[in-house]
Amino acid sequence: VIGEQWHAAVTPFSEADAGSTSQSNTVTIQASSPTAPTIVSTPVTSAEVGLLYTYDVNAVGTPAPTYSLLTNPSGMTIDSGTGVIEWTPLPLQTGPHSVSVEASNSQGTDIQNYTVTVEQSANIVRIMPLGDSITRGAYGSPTNVGYRRPLWMHLSGAGCPVEFVGQFEDGTPDDFDRSHYGIDGERDDEVAANVYGYLQNYPADIILLHIGTNGLDTSESDVEEILDEIDRFEADSSVTITVLLARIINRESYSLTTTQFNDAVEGMAMDRVTTPTNDAYPDNIIMVDMEDGAGINYSTDMADALHPNDAGYEKMAALWYAHLDTMICGIHATGVTVTSTSGNDYDTDDLTCAYGLGGDATTAATAWYM
Repeated sequence: VIGEQWHAAVTPFSEADAGSTSQSNTVTIQASSPTAPTIVSTPVTSAEVGLLYTYDVNAVGTPAPTYSLLTNPSGMTIDSGTGVIEWTPLPLQTGPHSVSVEASNSQGTDIQNYTVTVEQSANIVRIMPLGDSITRGAYGSPTNVGYRRPLWMHLSGAGCPVEFVGQFEDGTPDDFDRSHYGIDGERDDEVAANVYGYLQNYPADIILLHIGTNGLDTSESDVEEILDEIDRFEADSSVTITVLLARIINRESYSLTTTQFNDAVEGMAMDRVTTPTNDAYPDNIIMVDMEDGAGINYSTDMADALHPNDAGYEKMAALWYAHLDTMICGIHATGVTVTSTSGNDYDTDDLTCAYGLGGDATTAATAWYM
């Protein structure tokens, strides 16, 4: 520490005894001469979609410099004290990005300019949120994120390599992949007429299909045509698409027609999955019970007669994620917490670590450290 005095004393020893002090000295720690910062680290110039990018900027100078970003892609941050840059690129951020980082102190500044190039992850899974205004997040979600942003946060938090695909982008803040194919007022017959083209322009590995609210009736035929068109695209393109098919949410005031529609759609879909004589067998469909399985309270979780509020959308996101987790997210721990039965009395602390397991994980090892 500057101003501290350190003392050194040398005492010689022989085999018989200790001698007297032969030499002593005192030194006072002095401050280094003030110097402007110089960035001495080499930038990291490559990144992958969905993976955390880090670059520890290191500059020498007295007094210790602070750091800031002058030019950077959306979502990139820097710790002003340590100089650590972090960023998780979104799918739409592939390609080169200019970065300009500054180190500064009272004596001056130094600026480092570089380019980081983002590449698509080889293992990324393309998910198309497909439907109507409930998919877009209109009306019930003030910032138009709907279920999409909370779902993205679930997936990215678990390290799932995904991107959302679709023609449209909605929602703020822009800290998630905002792409989707949710069109206000869209009916199931309109999706059936257009889904092949949607997939031509925005190929997907998984479709989250929530459709039928507009023009509601009890017939499953239009949804069946949607599934036929998806199968046709698969055959023409030699690809495999999994459809997570929702039993659509009911209404603020209970609608028997909605339940009857859902029953008809589920019966049709399961016949395609399980019946060998069905031309679509064995179709890649997973039913998702949004009507009753998401835990939506139709008295408190609805913004109007048809659309959930943000609390309802959070519940939809959690149910989509529960199905996607086992499909694409691998094994991971969730909800890690550490609790103590004796407060901050570290001599007698009884610490407990609790966690959940995601994907196919069945057990975990816990490491303790300070």
